[in-house]
This record gives sequence, C-alpha cells and structure tokens, in this order.
Amino acid sequence: MCKIVTQPLLARSLCLALLCLPLLATAQSANKGVPVAVVEASTQSIKQQINLTGSITAAQVAQLSVETSGLTTRVMVDAGSMVEAGSLLLTLHSELAELTLTSLQAQWLQNKAELDDAKRRLRESKALVTDGSVSESTVKDLQAEVQIDTATAKQSGANVAYQQALLERHRMRAPFTGVITRKHVEQGEWVIPGQGLFELVSHKSIRAEFQVPQFHFNRINKNAEVTLQLDANPQHTFVGKVQQWVPVSDINSRSFLLRITSTAFDSSVIPGMSVQARLQLPTGESAVTVPRDALLRHADGRTSLWQVITSDKGLVVNEKVVQAGLAFNGWITIKSGLEAGARVVIRGNESLREGQQVYLVREAN
Repeated sequence: MCKIVTQPLLARSLCLALLCLPLLATAQSANKGVPVAVVEASTQSIKQQINLTGSITAAQVAQLSVETSGLTTRVMVDAGSMVEAGSLLLTLHSELAELTLTSLQAQWLQNKAELDDAKRRLRESKALVTDGSVSESTVKDLQAEVQIDTATAKQSGANVAYQQALLERHRMRAPFTGVITRKHVEQGEWVIPGQGLFELVSHKSIRAEFQVPQFHFNRINKNAEVTLQLDANPQHTFVGKVQQWVPVSDINSRSFLLRITSTAFDSSVIPGMSVQARLQLPTGESAVTVPRDALLRHADGRTSLWQVITSDKGLVVNEKVVQAGLAFNGWITIKSGLEAGARVVIRGNESLREGQQVYLVREAN
C-alpha cells in the first residue's frame, strides 16, 4: 500500500533537512579536529637584533657666504627653494667693479694695439736691413720694444681677467643641487666674506646616521641586514645597506657613528627626520628556531608551544615547555625543550588542549 505524503508534510521535511546541514558540517569538522597552521622548527645561524634610533642626514650640507664684501641688491631664493647647481642666489652692488673692468679692458686694447704696431715695424725693419736702409741696432731696438709691449699686454690681460673674476664674485651661485633650508639675508644688507647667508642641503645623497654602542663595532660589516622605518611613516619600511662606520668612539657615550643608505629612499625622506633601524648582527652560533607566533607566554612565567604529532587518532597536539633565546627576523631561538624537525603550531594555538585532535590548513617550510 502506498503512503501518500501531503504537500505541507513535504515542506516540513525539507526544512528539517536544511536545518540539519549545519549540524552535520559541524560534526564533520569536530571529527577532523581543530584547524591549525604549522611550521617545522629548523636550525639556523643565530643573529642578534640591535634596535637603533637616529636621524636622516644629507651627505652635502653647506653654509654659503659671499667671496667679497658688498651691498645686497637682489635675493633670488627663500627657505624651501629648490635650486640647481650654478643657480644664481644673490647679487651685490657691482657698479664700481664694472667701471673698473671697463677701464682695464680699454687699457688692454691700447696695449694690444701698441704691440701689434711694434710687431709691424719690426717686420718692416727686418725686410730693409739687407739693403742697408735700416741698421742692425734699429732692429734690435724694435725687438726689445716688442718684448716690452708683449709683457705689458699680458699684464693688462691678466688685470682684465682678475677684475672679471672679482665682478663674478658679486654674484653668489649654488655649488650643488639641493634645497635652501635657511636664509639669513635680505635685500639692502651689507654682507662680508665668512658671514653665513644660506644653508644649502642636498636632497639627493641622503643617509641615516646612528650612534651604536662600541661593543658592536667589530661585529658590523657591509653585509649586515638592516631594516629602516621612519617615525613619520611607520607603515613603510626600507631595506638599508651599511655605508660606513666611523672608527672613532664618543668618549662620553662610548658609541661610534654608523651610516646607512638605501636605494629605496624617495622624495618623502628628507634630512632631519627621525628614523628607527633594526640591525641583524651574526653571533657565529646556530640554534633551533621557531617563528615568534609559535610561542605562548603564561602568567606563571612559563613559555610553551604546541607540537603536532601523529597518534592512533590522527594528528594531535602536545604542549612543550621551552626556554626561548634571542629574537631576529620574526624568529626566536629555542635553548631547550624542542628539537629541529618538530612541527609547531603558529596559527590556531590560542585555545588548544593537550592531546586535542587537529588538522592542517597550511604548512609552511
């Protein structure tokens, strides 16, 4: 005999089936255990991380001054102005220097004309000496006159060049490309050599400078790993390279100067900014290491991690109490309590229990 299912009863049956699906999925997950991500503990060379605080500096910083005294007639730049090498920054009153140059140029032209005339007369005398029209003595007198006029013309030319150079010194130009960070002069001021008028800072050759404890001096080399982070933009990091460490210790702080450069520095990095550095220095030792996320620190002072092992139930976790050592590059050395090759949990380890069944969602090398 056939059993007839009415439409309402069918609808209720479907609803019950749909409600049971999440329960079935939960039961299946429970059978598999807790999802975790693991990584294999490995033996690595130990590096000590040194945290440093320093400043961004420029390799070229100049206090600009005039080369001759004078009255300022024009100031072309202000603090913050970007200038190219050779750009005109300031001019001094130069009327007297220009008049002197004009006078010296006229004197040089006169001396040059006298020299040309003496050379002409010497050539003509040499041509007439063979037929006796001009004596040998006259020729020698003309030769001496040419030599004197040559020396006089040279001196006049040197005077002109000197005055031209002096006139050029009434104009201050940028010695290199950079930014004017300070201005200490205004139009109409009398200035003298040695007086600082502008500060020019190169924005192309910048570096980070740090004072490092003298204990680390012999451990630093150009292959040291360096990560830089600006306080003005802590979300962005730069890979740095050791440029130079100065072998002179500050007797007050017992530290030495370390300079770091980076090819990733851009226009957002400017001299004067504060910068943090993480310097990785080799210790010459090796140890078992695990990622920092694997460790759990407890209120009673214990440090532990969860190791994944295989049992008759499948994969389960076993708590291991360990002694942690140095931290570097996101890894921590394990002094005792764990061997290389062990698989440790790095995700999902917050609420595990001893012997709890787990399954892997990601396994890193």
